[in-house]
Amino acid sequence: MRIKVGSTSMFSTSNLNDGIFIVKLVTINETEIGTKIIVKN
Repeated sequence: MRIKVGSTSMFSTSNLNDGIFIVKLVTINETEIGTKIIVKN
């Protein structure tokens, strides 16, 4: 999935269990960004 620069995206978490997840994003110049998210449905 490609996301435009400067845009905001939202994703449904309804199919995920409560917990801590690691999200990895790769930019167009192949820089990897990782962050931890907490899901509590």
